[in-house]
Amino acid sequence: MNYVKPAQGHELIAKASVLSNGSRQAVCHCLVYCRDDQAEHLVAIAQGTIMTLSSKR
Repeated sequence: MNYVKPAQGHELIAKASVLSNGSRQAVCHCLVYCRDDQAEHLVAIAQGTIMTLSSKR
């Protein structure tokens, strides 16, 4: 998680998407905005890789 600036407003909004989805892993990206009376402002960015674990050994 990278914090861009302080969240000042009355509502947080997270907009996430899957950038790549394979059979064993997915790369996801998320932008977090803070909404005030005027507009939405970017306050944080996150990106991560999620891996599927098999139950078979």
